[in-house]
Amino acid sequence: MVEIPMESGILPIGVISGGTLRRNYTLRPMRVKDSLAARRSPDMPRAEGDDNLLGLISFAARLDIDGVPREEMTLDFMLELLDDDLTEILEADQRLKEEIARFRGAPSEKADAGASEAAHPLGGSPGDGPAGSDAVA
Repeated sequence: MVEIPMESGILPIGVISGGTLRRNYTLRPMRVKDSLAARRSPDMPRAEGDDNLLGLISFAARLDIDGVPREEMTLDFMLELLDDDLTEILEADQRLKEEIARFRGAPSEKADAGASEAAHPLGGSPGDGPAGSDAVA
């Protein structure tokens, strides 16, 4: 059976949830249910007009961190991530895009060296970072 690719890894620093440091994560491709969840998020009014915040909401919808309850995965949770952890998630998203391209049989587009810095939501250009990662339109 063929399965849609997912990207798993370990956050460099991690997050505290339930009094325990959590570092293992899985990022899945954006699905329709994730887009709908992001659009219906109570955080949506706060994020409207800000591609970076919209991108973080979409990441929250498709990111699982072992031991962190789904209801904790909010915009505020994502905003509390340390830069190194967000960079890891952005890099995982790029690896996932490349894997999906191979899954579809299309040639993958390799990121330029330093692309993770350009993709950072606070340092990237419009269309980069979370909002450029199949995020909610």
